[in-house]
Amino acid sequence: MANELTGTICNVADKVCQTVSVDVASIPVSLSLSAPDYADSAPYFILSFSTVMSLWLVSHCAGVIIKLIKEG
Repeated sequence: MANELTGTICNVADKVCQTVSVDVASIPVSLSLSAPDYADSAPYFILSFSTVMSLWLVSHCAGVIIKLIKEG
């Protein structure tokens, strides 16, 4: 089996179909996996982490207050 991508392209208006075959080796592909840049992503992490912790703290305190009112 050759390394080819094959498919059919059809024109809806004319109802004309063509078969297309592309050799995978002819497609330039470059995959570059670099290490994550922690210095650039640190502010986003700090913002999201502090937001989640703040929401948890507010929810926890609201739950404690509601519990005190319920039992009070």
